[in-house]
Amino acid sequence: MDTEGIRLAGLYSLGCPELKQDDGDAEKKVETFVRGLRVRGSFLPLDIRGILENLDPFLFYQLIALASNVSDFFDANVVRAHWLGGPLLKTVEKSHIEQVFRNGKSRLPRDTHHLVNMALKLRALMGKPPHHNICVVSILGGFNLNGCPIPEILQKINECLVRAGKVVGAGEETLMVESFVVGVAGIGVIGLKEECFDIRRGFAENAQVDDYVSFHLGRGREIISAAQADLLRIYTQEAIQFAKRGK
Repeated sequence: MDTEGIRLAGLYSLGCPELKQDDGDAEKKVETFVRGLRVRGSFLPLDIRGILENLDPFLFYQLIALASNVSDFFDANVVRAHWLGGPLLKTVEKSHIEQVFRNGKSRLPRDTHHLVNMALKLRALMGKPPHHNICVVSILGGFNLNGCPIPEILQKINECLVRAGKVVGAGEETLMVESFVVGVAGIGVIGLKEECFDIRRGFAENAQVDDYVSFHLGRGREIISAAQADLLRIYTQEAIQFAKRGK
């Protein structure tokens, strides 16, 4: 079992509404595991994996693993490809969607509501690489990117995207980063805009000025390379282009 993959999946999933809606201790258990804390009744990787299998990203790990012939859905390279990008990301094909749906149906045979939602989310990714930001725009992007933008939808998308920024100011609990937001880049045009803003340090405790950090839901996740930061921008631009083409 790839414990690093499970740790990464937990790291980027913390704060997601799905995790908060699970049993009251689920998010606390995942954060304890991610931080490597030793407490009485420590949680085994298998316990944490069971929690993470109930979250949406598990669908996308499966798509990536199946397309790349990787047997472990929580392989660290698979998980990192979903959240940050990388060579394992391939275009989703119908056969991959059918296999993931069969996997879900066998796990939750009587949960019709969940299965319908799962089918809709998988269908939204047909012909696209299942990077997190592409998933966010494809699933949440119920707006016309060639028409009048809906501010509430754009705000929700920006919250859910995984973004990266260069640290330009470092405080004890916050980091000021140079990053991008999805917003109005011209009259009736949606694109990426450069902005500076504060985020919580979160898990990027050691980040300093000139480092690049990834962040999700306003919370730092880890120090990454400039190349990884560029990938996040590229996949976000690609997500916008898919939406503009109505795919």
